[in-house]
Amino acid sequence: MSNIDNIKRAVLENRMRNQGVITKDQFDDFKFEPKTIELELGEKIARGQNLEVFRPEGLEELYGRKSLCLKVFKNESFVWGLPIGVGRSPILESTMVQNLMAIRGLAPRIYDIVKIGGKTAQVSEFVTGDEGVVPIEDDRFHIDGIDPKQAVNFIGGKLVDWQGCIFKDFNEYRQSVYDKAVKRPEVKGAGVGAYQSSKVFPGARDTQERLEKYNFKDMAGKTVLDIGCNYGMISRAVYDLGAKRVVGIDWPEVIGVTRELAILDGYFNLDFYGIDIKNVTGEQLKDITGIEKFDIHLFLAMEAWVGWPEWVKNCGTLYYEGHGKNRPFRVEKFN
Repeated sequence: MSNIDNIKRAVLENRMRNQGVITKDQFDDFKFEPKTIELELGEKIARGQNLEVFRPEGLEELYGRKSLCLKVFKNESFVWGLPIGVGRSPILESTMVQNLMAIRGLAPRIYDIVKIGGKTAQVSEFVTGDEGVVPIEDDRFHIDGIDPKQAVNFIGGKLVDWQGCIFKDFNEYRQSVYDKAVKRPEVKGAGVGAYQSSKVFPGARDTQERLEKYNFKDMAGKTVLDIGCNYGMISRAVYDLGAKRVVGIDWPEVIGVTRELAILDGYFNLDFYGIDIKNVTGEQLKDITGIEKFDIHLFLAMEAWVGWPEWVKNCGTLYYEGHGKNRPFRVEKFN
């Protein structure tokens, strides 16, 4: 790197420090190994300085979702932006920032980071609508550059270019979410402390022990509804087993933490909805999830809380866990 480049970098980092950003000299902590997908990209529908946008056939079928596109990075595999200049960020970190802002309705959601044709790409929500600047502010992040000030970078009220956007202090923010999870959001009738354990914090129920007991099978390519998903640790496990779509539902007080935990741990393709499980109807559930009938329902330690809503058995396979000292477990098949 030349002296001029070093000066430019020092000026940039100093400016970021003045905005409260913890600058990083390298991106090793944020590297990842995306899975490879095999699709023909087809016609390019948009382009930018660092990426190109495509809507390949088969993408929506692959993810079991509608209105998707691929944002393919042209220059580097792990970093978004050119080696010299402002607006440079780890792709993974900017994706986390974007998804956290998507919760607020200010960004298209990113469902995955993949490799295609040897290049890194984001599997993104495809948004439509009018152009027009919407205020983008959040104390958790450094929102970089002039992009949030240009109408062309907004579609349907969402900022579509998150290059250079990073956490002001990723570790501090992640720890704050872990702390919220351990404290446990207040839910009427529930105890204190985390219910599900994770790799980072303990819980009243050990997730690994539960998974060994359940011995999930035939998840590949299936749609799965996790009823009473809590922090989504079981949802993650079935997704890792190859499920196409995994949807978790729980009380609204819980789901906020669940979504953040999933994003910060790189589980972008999981859907979590905060609803009144006891009183929601099957028709309402279909409207909320967009799925008329799931292949698999997980109904684990929920009967005492919600009884048997009429829609619980509207699936191909039901994994049931009861309550009490021995917690009965069974797998039921339906038409």
